Amino acid sequence: HRPALRARGVRPRLALAAGLGIRPRIRVRRCLCGYAGTGAPLTWKRVRLLFQALEMAAEGGSTGFVVGQRVLDKKGDAATVKYVGPVATSKSAETVYVGLEWDDETRGKNDGSVTTADGAVVRYFTTSPGRGSFLKVALVDAGTSFVAALIDRYEGSTLDAVGGAGTVETASGRDLEVEFVGEDQIRGKQRLARNKNVALRGCRVATFDGDGKIAATCPNIEDLDLRDNLLYDWASLAPLGQQLPRLAVLNVSGNRFAPAAEGAIASLAGNFNALRVLVLSRTGTPWRDAVMVAQAMPTLEELHVCENGVVSLAPVGASSAAEESKGNDGGESVDSLAMVEGLSSLKVLNLSDNSVSSWREVWRLSQLPKLEQLLLEGNALTDVRYWPSDDAAGAVPFRALKFLSLASNAIASWDVVDRLRHFPSLDSLRFQRNPVTESAGPTEMRMVVIARLPALRTLNGSEVRPRERSDAEKTYLRRAGDAFALEHGLSSALDAFGAGASAIEAAASDATAGGAGGAGAGADVPRGTVPRDSELALKLLAEHPRYFDLLDEHGHVLVAAAADAGGATLAASVVKVTLRSMAAASCTVEPVERRLPLSMTIGSLKVMMQKIFKCELSAQRLSFKESGGAMFPTVLDDDSQTLSYYGVTDKGDILMEEIDPREAAREKAEQEAELAARMEKQLKQGEALRRHEQAAAAAQRAGASAAAAAAEPSDA
Repeated sequence: HRPALRARGVRPRLALAAGLGIRPRIRVRRCLCGYAGTGAPLTWKRVRLLFQALEMAAEGGSTGFVVGQRVLDKKGDAATVKYVGPVATSKSAETVYVGLEWDDETRGKNDGSVTTADGAVVRYFTTSPGRGSFLKVALVDAGTSFVAALIDRYEGSTLDAVGGAGTVETASGRDLEVEFVGEDQIRGKQRLARNKNVALRGCRVATFDGDGKIAATCPNIEDLDLRDNLLYDWASLAPLGQQLPRLAVLNVSGNRFAPAAEGAIASLAGNFNALRVLVLSRTGTPWRDAVMVAQAMPTLEELHVCENGVVSLAPVGASSAAEESKGNDGGESVDSLAMVEGLSSLKVLNLSDNSVSSWREVWRLSQLPKLEQLLLEGNALTDVRYWPSDDAAGAVPFRALKFLSLASNAIASWDVVDRLRHFPSLDSLRFQRNPVTESAGPTEMRMVVIARLPALRTLNGSEVRPRERSDAEKTYLRRAGDAFALEHGLSSALDAFGAGASAIEAAASDATAGGAGGAGAGADVPRGTVPRDSELALKLLAEHPRYFDLLDEHGHVLVAAAADAGGATLAASVVKVTLRSMAAASCTVEPVERRLPLSMTIGSLKVMMQKIFKCELSAQRLSFKESGGAMFPTVLDDDSQTLSYYGVTDKGDILMEEIDPREAAREKAEQEAELAARMEKQLKQGEALRRHEQAAAAAQRAGASAAAAAAEPSDA
């Protein structure tokens, strides 16, 4: 195995020492003659162990196991090394075992301890029950080097197996001679020196070759995917940056890195001068480590830190926002918050699927000068605030932010949406799957968000076109005014607060000329007589900050519509829709137009559909599609809700599909179970990180106390 070991930069003596569990400085000859200097005779068992160690080193390029290292077993299950050495329950005290903490909490057999025959418990490391194991060295895979994985992935023996002439069996059973054509051309395309995009996901990469081997093999790599490998040490990435000067995208998701040491981060500085995108998702990397790593890469524009259990966004040396806010006027002041710095080129930050619950933590990012996209989907945020800078010469917070994702959080108030108006550059938003949006149908939710945010151009990935905005603002104006009028005993908010004098006069004259006679004018409060600075108007503005702006812009249209309707109420209670069947048994039945009250429930609508299309209630799935087909259909999945709840409008289509009720119930149960599991995982990650931060803070305080005690002068 000596040639294979040397080809991978592994010294055979070190591989032997690691396999036998001896000190590397002991010579091989001495080991064979005296077995680690103990005088024990050489046995065939030890010889077999020797060859197993050499084989593993030749295949994986590892020089041994160290605590914190990432490994696999023969089945491919991943684990972290927690101990290397003999185990008390082994038949031979000379056998070396590797203590493992499995990623799968149910994979192991113990908690890092063993129980001897006399009942004594010997602990080697600590983990949760059923997550630890002790395996012999030969059963543990330490992975391979980057170049070895690259050659195996892109220059394997596939072409050697099919090159040249051969035969294949035809459908009639005859052998047909074939010749592989274009082998040289294909090999030319596979030349690693020309590859710019390389994917080595799940290829057991554990180390990076030095001495220029990476540069000699594949110097032009720009996009590198190293997801789900066996990387664990930040310092090990340095040779990669040194030898790949064009590397722009690096994805190391799914590799579990050990806590960053100061020296390890320092080794990265100056080695990744072209890197623009770094993905650290599912690495267990604390936020402070992620910031330090990113700061070592000055050209970084995108940073992805998803599913890492992040709770606090405090930078290195700062406490959490909760601690900093003590004594600050109920925690509203942000003057004492330590801001994240040193990421002057960062444009995209992805913190999805973490456990951030305080917007004060997010505010630490507000001074990043080029931050354009901030993804906070799948966290636990309940509120969003905007604190303008008190210093006239100070930088505007979030001055470059254009896109914000708040989907799948815990936001339960529309006030949060209203506050988003204060972000100076925000024009794109994701906001689905929040408690406040669950109280309204998808169509109505979209209408409300568009109407409340005048600068919004994209919502939930769909463009907000001018026609959609105009319709949304008019609908919102009418519904918000009607709800407020009903609550405060007004005939109409439009009648009470007016729509602009010129618009009202024009609408009234048109109505009089048409014979309407101004019917529909407010009976309780004359039109436009409630001052807009009155207490009643201020209440309306508190609930709907844009109401008067929308009233001045669209109020004359609503006045004209009321006059044309002969003074009928502005809250239209009936819509005209087309009922269509998409079911196989009734898809040939002609569509039917119906005028339906907005108060009709989905359950009642299903009864109507059953009479028309002869489809059982339990087999129906209804959806609403707006006229023009610009949006995806809205599923009407709650029989107790009304058409108004789902935002059903005129000239739309009600579509009926036939489904298997049992399959639909199963899918719903799976979705609910998946959501519950995801929430439980996030809670566990957050709790684990909190315990880790508390322990780190306690250790820091203890170290500071010890240093202070050592600094005190001793008594003479």
